Amino acid sequence: QDFVHGIVHRALFRLEVADIERVIAATTHALGDLDNGEAIDAIENFQTPWTFAYIMHRMLEQSGKLPTWDEFKDAVFGEYWELYWSPFCKKFNWGALTPSQRDPIGRGLRWRMAKGYYALLREIDLLVRLRRTYRIPVRYHVLADVLFRADGWCGNTTISTFVVSEKYRKEDAGRKSRCDDHLHTNRFINFSVPVP
Repeated sequence: QDFVHGIVHRALFRLEVADIERVIAATTHALGDLDNGEAIDAIENFQTPWTFAYIMHRMLEQSGKLPTWDEFKDAVFGEYWELYWSPFCKKFNWGALTPSQRDPIGRGLRWRMAKGYYALLREIDLLVRLRRTYRIPVRYHVLADVLFRADGWCGNTTISTFVVSEKYRKEDAGRKSRCDDHLHTNRFINFSVPVP
């Protein structure tokens, strides 16, 4: 909790487009040999108070650089295990599972984590390109992202990114809620951006 309450995004706003391109070039493919048939609804819908966004931004602010997939994955299972991995193990009774039971659950977890990692990279890439390439003073805070689904804002305009998907979000349907649903005010204009 101290991290969320006290976070100031400094490293995020120092990023250049080249920094993101370097991470993309250096990282292994997060999905590996997985395909979307290995997604498990219970894992897709599993939530803890700490999202992957908290972990990604914590790593970014502490190290000053975006983590590669391997660094992010290792942190979720290592340094930040209590934020996601520990509650996941309790929820899915990981310790009592046999290796053959763990395999599909582990692959479903990797699917979820990889999609989350890529989504965060896309959000950060959009933010950096708007700020650096187009000189639009877009703001960001992880708390606004997690609580209000605002991936950025400029003045009274919020930005929400989403991957078009029947399950995740397509127009007004799907699991990802709209920023408008959380702000409960007409003082903001929400600009939703579908991303590939």
